[in-house]
Amino acid sequence: MHLTALNADVLGEVCVRLGVQDTLRLLATCTLLRAVDGDDFFRALAYRLFSRAFWCRASRRSQTACRTWKEELLRIERFQCCVNRLEGKRWTEEEFFEMWCAEEKLIRSK
Repeated sequence: MHLTALNADVLGEVCVRLGVQDTLRLLATCTLLRAVDGDDFFRALAYRLFSRAFWCRASRRSQTACRTWKEELLRIERFQCCVNRLEGKRWTEEEFFEMWCAEEKLIRSK
């Protein structure tokens, strides 16, 4: 059975378990999967990785959003890799929320 025979929900679940970097590697190495390598796919992946509340709060931030969901997930993944190197763990949504609140307070105080 080929991966392309899987429906989008199953493929999305596989990608969530792989994570962003491994999903990108999979898509880069399998030309048959290029059809799912679009913004709709990465939007669905984003909502599987993080809650609706996370994306709602992220959209209200003053920082400029990336042009595509793929770029946004890559930005978060790069940040998570840095945090993991420094703290030995990845951040939870709550830790992102705390950072965003602190960042907004700093911006407003200027």
